[in-house]
Amino acid sequence: MLITGYTNADYSGDGKEFEVQINPSSLAWKGGIQYDSPKKQGSAYLERKYIRHNETSLSFKLTLDVTGVLPDFEEGDTLGNYLDTLYTVLYTMDSESHEPRYY
Repeated sequence: MLITGYTNADYSGDGKEFEVQINPSSLAWKGGIQYDSPKKQGSAYLERKYIRHNETSLSFKLTLDVTGVLPDFEEGDTLGNYLDTLYTVLYTMDSESHEPRYY
């Protein structure tokens, strides 16, 4: 899995990347749509009106290995380095737009 954070909302620009060592074995994606159900007296059919999309979330568990067992391990890789890179991709503010990256 490759996580990429872009500087522009159209997913272009300077892309910072974090490649996971081991793909997650499971993903959880939550979301939904919210409707209003007006109750009209005497109506057999209740028309549902769209209100909005609920907030979506994606969650997964990452395994980060710094033991040297995995073939892509490079000398000097530390857990701190992996976490710093992941933090940069997900949360660091872009100096020009003053906004976090889009991913």
